[in-house]
Amino acid sequence: MLTVDYVIVGGGSGGCALAGRLSEDPETSVALVEAGAGKGDSTLIQTPGVMTAMVAKPINTNVP
Repeated sequence: MLTVDYVIVGGGSGGCALAGRLSEDPETSVALVEAGAGKGDSTLIQTPGVMTAMVAKPINTNVP
């Protein structure tokens, strides 16, 4: 049977940061559980080149 010291539910930014910090200690075991959301078939997920759409430019910032 597998045992771990910590189980973190949710792989969002907070869960990943917490898991990263806890796993810095080689004596500690951490399990990060993520259920995911949706099918993952979005263009932003399937096409890494589309990530340039996330770059801050006038079309996707609130700066006038």
